[in-house]
Amino acid sequence: MGKLQAFRIEFDQRGATYAPGDTVTGKVILILTGPKNVREIRVKAKGQAVVRWSEDRTVTDSDGKSHTETDYYTNSETYFSKSSILVSPTGGESSTEIPAGKHCYPFSFRIPPNVPCSFEHSIGHIRYTAKAVLDRPWRFDHKTLSAFTVIADYDLNACSNLSRGINDVIDREFHSCLCFVNAGNLNAAVRSRVKGFVPGETIQLDVSYDNSSSSVDVDMMRLCFYKRLTFHATTKSKSDWTDIRNVRVGGPFPKKGDQSLCIKVPAIPPSNLEHCSIIDVSYGLELKIHTSGMHRKIKRYYPIVIGTIPLYNRGPVLIQPSAPTIDQVGDSDTESLPPYQQEVRLQPIGFIGMTPPPYPDEMPPPSYEECIGGSKLIGDPNEKGMVGSDLQFAPKYPVYKFPMPMPQVRLKAKGEAEVHWTETRTVRDSDGRSRTVTDHYRNSESYFNVCIVLAGPSRGESSVEIPPGTHTYPFSFHIPFNVPCSFEHHIGHVRYSIKAVMDRPWRFDHKVMSAFTVIADYNLNDIPNLSRGINDEINREFNTCLCFGNDGTLNAIVKSRVRGFVPGEIIQLDVGYDNSSTSVDVEEMTLHLYKHLSFHATSKSKHKIEDIREMKVGGPFPKKGEQSLTVRVPSVPPSNLQNCRIIDISYQLVFKIHTSGFHRKIKRNYPVEIGTIPLIQRGPIHTQPSLVPSAPPSDQVAVDTQLPPYQDQAGALPIGFADASAPPYPAEIPPPSYEECIGGGKLIGDPNEKGMVGSNMQFTPKYPVYNLPMPMPQPPRNP
Repeated sequence: MGKLQAFRIEFDQRGATYAPGDTVTGKVILILTGPKNVREIRVKAKGQAVVRWSEDRTVTDSDGKSHTETDYYTNSETYFSKSSILVSPTGGESSTEIPAGKHCYPFSFRIPPNVPCSFEHSIGHIRYTAKAVLDRPWRFDHKTLSAFTVIADYDLNACSNLSRGINDVIDREFHSCLCFVNAGNLNAAVRSRVKGFVPGETIQLDVSYDNSSSSVDVDMMRLCFYKRLTFHATTKSKSDWTDIRNVRVGGPFPKKGDQSLCIKVPAIPPSNLEHCSIIDVSYGLELKIHTSGMHRKIKRYYPIVIGTIPLYNRGPVLIQPSAPTIDQVGDSDTESLPPYQQEVRLQPIGFIGMTPPPYPDEMPPPSYEECIGGSKLIGDPNEKGMVGSDLQFAPKYPVYKFPMPMPQVRLKAKGEAEVHWTETRTVRDSDGRSRTVTDHYRNSESYFNVCIVLAGPSRGESSVEIPPGTHTYPFSFHIPFNVPCSFEHHIGHVRYSIKAVMDRPWRFDHKVMSAFTVIADYNLNDIPNLSRGINDEINREFNTCLCFGNDGTLNAIVKSRVRGFVPGEIIQLDVGYDNSSTSVDVEEMTLHLYKHLSFHATSKSKHKIEDIREMKVGGPFPKKGEQSLTVRVPSVPPSNLQNCRIIDISYQLVFKIHTSGFHRKIKRNYPVEIGTIPLIQRGPIHTQPSLVPSAPPSDQVAVDTQLPPYQDQAGALPIGFADASAPPYPAEIPPPSYEECIGGGKLIGDPNEKGMVGSNMQFTPKYPVYNLPMPMPQPPRNP
């Protein structure tokens, strides 16, 4: 009989990589040196998941002797099993003869649509194989086995919240060796662009830290990329953690700074292994900050998702701020990164770009690389007749090629909110001595973070030479829609800034920073009840010095046209009063515009009240009369700071009537709204309240010195009234100008940041200020 020279399976698809629902085609190759009798040649395709492990335990028998027993835990799932006969006898014969030579037998089968991704591990696997059997009468069969990869798409765009990225705040308080004395704090903000990645992509974690301790230093930062596997047998589950990649950066670290840690995702299976119920795969990042002394290291774990289809419209790859010194280089993957390509950058998720097309069109399709961790034996060496039973197999996963910039000139645009304040307290140590401890309270929010490459090296080069002269690098980026209005205060801010960095190899970078104002519209017309205005009644009864006799009453009506205003507008409060007391006089009326600020740290809130504007009118006042008090709204941020959760702003009018003697002053608080778009069709000043018949003498009329000159023309009607001759309110005023916010500028640069040019720059946001036509108060009338 002929001798079997070769017996193998070949798949038509290069790399033998398929997707669920694909049709697999291939050939069974048979080479004989002579004729051979066979019953049949068949091929069997199978997809299944198997878990198997053993655990030893020590037991004691009835004689008191100990021995070891092994428990086996197994489970399996079958996704499909299909057989096809390639060669069989005809005419009722029990066998057929295959002549000598090379024979090819084609086969095909379809993979079901809902099957999990290929996976290999020593404890369990999801494996797809094709097995060919040469059935020989009265002899052991010849068999050959081959495996192929199935890649089940895991689209990151179908997963919610992956585009938001990591945004964490770390607050670690250090104590002295006695554990009673605060030795300072380490505060850090940890951010990433997204939480979903694909193989070939670089994960970048940006850490901004502030170490207020004078005795504790940051020694090292380390980022570990973990894979967690869970195998479910019929009676028990087993978990396994694997450190896939890690990178570390050693000190010394300055007390305040930024550090980026990068890890490239290798060829690994996607998260979850959908449609498999006995094997689970998940991934996570662990950040470790090692500090000096006996202090515990800071650890944070952040779950992430690995997919096979990248997130669309992601932004440019974030870049490490500068090259570390030689002794800082750890286990980074930068050597294996593809060379920098100077081409159009993609827009970040959540941004709308004018020129870049959707993300997938900007990069080539992925290659398929063998999974890290090595191959696994797929054949049973004890199976009789198996040809190639020592065959090793490793599944192949899609790996994308992402451009990674080298040292360059780049620009980073950022929008964020931060609050920070300190409070001191006195504590006593174990010796009874008093010490002052400073507590830091912080919080932050990030709204966008974009990096744009302006100039970089050519392919294969590590740096680029910029010749002498003036160089201009244009840039553009899109501000997301739902961001809050700019705001600056010494306790907190909502700040939008751009930083240009000239990245110099192995030297401190040159940096320059500038801030810009974002005005988020706050339309007063969208807020109910603002058009109704203030309508309040005051009734104060005066008592004699013995507190038993009534000394008369002060009655007043307080009105305003509306309760919503914009910067540049005049707030007018009309007061009609009647003082029936013969011994108590009204000495002064005041109107204050207050701004209430609330700053929310992670563990505490802080409140501030600021007096923005004040108007005083002194006496003597007649017993019965009318008075108008006005304040002009200066350039201030709008109420609420919509879309910011850590800073709140509200405004309030406080009206006070000071009386003679020892009587308490009368005080009323009226909340008002400050917006950026004025109310439509507001009317002229209300006529004076009908409580009194005439206006006070002319020397008592109080008018803000910044009132525009009186214009003798028809004003717009009050809200709720209609007149064919009155056009809508906005048509009567020019567009607003933009003026710097009252309160002065704030320092936006860090004077301690290395290489910063102009780090003492002051910035003040500008808000829209309207020049609204406003009639002057009516001339006084005789009482």
